[in-house]
Amino acid sequence: TPAGKGAPGFAVKLLAAGLQRRPTSILFLLPSGVALESWVRQPHGRQKLDTERTLPQEGEYKGQPGRDEPAAKQAHNRDEGRPRGLWTRAFSLAIAVNFFISLVFYLLMTSMALYAVERFGASDTAAGLTAGSFVLGALAARIFAGKFLDFVGRRRMLLVGLLFYTVAALFYIPAGSLGVLITIRVLHGAAFGLASTAISASVMGLIPAGRRGEGTGYFSISNTLATAVGPF
Repeated sequence: TPAGKGAPGFAVKLLAAGLQRRPTSILFLLPSGVALESWVRQPHGRQKLDTERTLPQEGEYKGQPGRDEPAAKQAHNRDEGRPRGLWTRAFSLAIAVNFFISLVFYLLMTSMALYAVERFGASDTAAGLTAGSFVLGALAARIFAGKFLDFVGRRRMLLVGLLFYTVAALFYIPAGSLGVLITIRVLHGAAFGLASTAISASVMGLIPAGRRGEGTGYFSISNTLATAVGPF
């Protein structure tokens, strides 16, 4: 079919080949990101980890009858020594959000080259560029995201990344040329880089210090599972 003709039909093909395979994967991104706001709280972009907690300052307990400062510090130490569970609601939600982010990435990666060939008559090289431009955008975004993550704030970067990630996915359908499609792919990849970097950094604060290896392994399963499910 010549380029520029039959756009609705080819849009349906794209949805059937890609987006409609997992329509809820896009819809879950933004609501899940909004829910994350309840636990990713970092004043000035910094979240306190388990090892960053401090004891009450001297004189903090003055004026509280029946509670002297040494006893209060001992109670504080006992609270700090209590083990914190790994599978909290926040940790489970972070795994789910990361899974859906990765799912959309792998779902479109396997269908985008074919769509570029059928919709715009792209050559093999151009079709490969259309699919791979997503990764180029993600790479560029990760460079800046890692540098400005603590400055901007993890919560803010995550929500902005999820918002643009969802909106960019909707712009594939009206794309009218190969150049526009590649541009959308780059922007979509940049949003992916922002969101995935922010959530990966934030989840480390949700894992107890003594179970960092175990928690990181469980979190990484979401990427592996999306790799297996996305291409279907």
